[in-house]
Amino acid sequence: MHDNPPDQAYEEIGINPAYAALEPELLRALLQATDYGVLVSGLDRQDIIANRKLTQLFGLSAAQVVQMEPDKVREWAVSRACDRDQFLLLLQRAYADPYLTAYDEVELNDEPVVILRRYTCPIVDKYGEPVARLWTFLDVTESRMLQRHTQEELTLTTAELNVAQRRMVELEKLSTAGLIAAGIAHDIRNILSAMKLAIAALPETTGKALEEHVDRFTTLTQRLLAYCSPALIETRPVSLITTCLQVANLIRVQAELHHVDVRVEYEDHLPMALADAGRLEQMMVNLCLNAIQAMDSDGGTLTVSIAVVHNMLSVRVQDTGHGMSEETVQRVFEPFFTTKANGFGLGLYNCRRIAHEHGGEVTVTSQPGKGTTFTIVLPAVKAYGEAE
Repeated sequence: MHDNPPDQAYEEIGINPAYAALEPELLRALLQATDYGVLVSGLDRQDIIANRKLTQLFGLSAAQVVQMEPDKVREWAVSRACDRDQFLLLLQRAYADPYLTAYDEVELNDEPVVILRRYTCPIVDKYGEPVARLWTFLDVTESRMLQRHTQEELTLTTAELNVAQRRMVELEKLSTAGLIAAGIAHDIRNILSAMKLAIAALPETTGKALEEHVDRFTTLTQRLLAYCSPALIETRPVSLITTCLQVANLIRVQAELHHVDVRVEYEDHLPMALADAGRLEQMMVNLCLNAIQAMDSDGGTLTVSIAVVHNMLSVRVQDTGHGMSEETVQRVFEPFFTTKANGFGLGLYNCRRIAHEHGGEVTVTSQPGKGTTFTIVLPAVKAYGEAE
């Protein structure tokens, strides 16, 4: 005889006394109408009740479920699971603890996959003692797929926002730099104008040499402004071979000072590039000087190679320097990012912008201790003068 008071939950189901005789039929109708797959098992694990929804979810008829050996039913259910160990875990916990109430989610290896919310709790008598176990299975595939899709969209949106935020920071930096550059350029131009007036009064030989230096200074001023304001480019057919040979000549002194051997390699009969010659030269000089500076005082080799790749012109600037870390490679084109003690971090940013202005691209590959390669891809020119 039990001394325990009746469990309150046992008394919480009500039925109108006038319909008490219909209770079995009403419960049967309820079990068949619910969206939950329902299974009731005895403490000996023998299945007692199974409804139509359970049949639809697991592919066994209700009669098979309640008539088969319990282990056979479990074996069939486990075989349907994507993660068998996870499916078994809650079964084992429920067998070990008759009072256990728990839930989880399991995936069935259907096509497409079905996701079920699995719930189990003890069925107790009026004294609160377990007499059987209830299992329910609810198909939550649609809601979980919606959640996953929403999470993927959120992740993608977050990534896009992060990119936009970084871009806004870059633009803010460039805006500030542009104001500074414009002010500096204005002051320099005033100084240069005064210097030209003074140079005009000097003897021709001396004045000519000084005027050349002033003109170079003027060009540098214009380049300073070019970092922070978009430039109009004038494209025409340009020989990359000629440009690269000219650049090799321009950097010759720097290369000799650093004991760097400069090589220009190219295929025969290369098409012309559709480009602004001045901007193209500016980009190549920047990349080549960076390559020279990346090599140790013992020197190295700078190789500039030109070829046609997939109907585009490819220029590779390869050095045998100390290389870059993966983190540096990821950030090397960011404005104001630099690894040089006296650098501004605008050179490679400007190289990328020039490539984009020409409908091309510049990429980088590098390994610490194995050198760095910058690859520029530019549109070629067809025989009749249009870009490929």
